[in-house]
Amino acid sequence: MENGGWVAILILVVLVGGVNLAMYGLVRGAFRGENKGVIDALGKSLNVMKEKDKDIEELRRRLEEIEKGKKNKNGESKN
Repeated sequence: MENGGWVAILILVVLVGGVNLAMYGLVRGAFRGENKGVIDALGKSLNVMKEKDKDIEELRRRLEEIEKGKKNKNGESKN
């Protein structure tokens, strides 16, 4: 039973180490030299997020205008 526990821990350590080594290799290869594909993709994704933020801000302003319009109509009908 004790040997099984040590074997499981050894397998886990080797697995985590292997995954870390693979990720290190992928990141190093992606950012090495003149390969700008990853950096450009990251920049484009950030720009898309900014565009979505602009759309959400515009929607929020329109909703506020609609709510103000409803309040004004309700206020006028009560007088």
